[in-house]
Amino acid sequence: MGNKTPKQPYTELTQDDINNLKKNTNFSEKEIRQWHKGFVRDCQGDKLKEEKFIEIFRKYYISDDKRSEAFCNYVFGLFNKNKDGVIDFEEFLQIIDFSTQGKTDERLKLIFHMYDTLGSDGIDEKELTELLTAMYNLLGEKNRTGINDPKRRAEEIMKKADGNKDTKLTLDEFLIACKDDERLMKLLCPFSTKTAENTK
Repeated sequence: MGNKTPKQPYTELTQDDINNLKKNTNFSEKEIRQWHKGFVRDCQGDKLKEEKFIEIFRKYYISDDKRSEAFCNYVFGLFNKNKDGVIDFEEFLQIIDFSTQGKTDERLKLIFHMYDTLGSDGIDEKELTELLTAMYNLLGEKNRTGINDPKRRAEEIMKKADGNKDTKLTLDEFLIACKDDERLMKLLCPFSTKTAENTK
């Protein structure tokens, strides 16, 4: 995410492009080429506007408009340093890689900021329930009874992790709660992504 040398517009990837992207992401050459094919088709050029990215992310990852927009606002602040509202393919692939295969702490921070949509620097029980429900939806988890009930899980997590008893989890409390709960960690960071086959 550091300073980059501006690239010339392109519609085809060179082998150097492929090698660089393989080095900086967790995608294979086949996946990179498939993502690029969809990128060029959807943006009709070498730049993708934020609105189009939200549309793509909503289609493949989060269908909820508010969550998709919250995600994109956050990652654009990370990757779109010049604040021009567009990203190139390298930035696009880094965003997808970051959100689905990035370092655990960074992914958990991303999730926290997505669901702290009011900017209150904390997630309350209702927001945590919504988060768990959204992740169940995202992963196709149908068993939501007993210990898998999102509301029950949220209550248990709040009781255990809300150290200062202010009825919301701070970022630090959220990170600790996730790392201390193997089932929660697997739910929020399954370390898998929908392949680029979907972009064909």
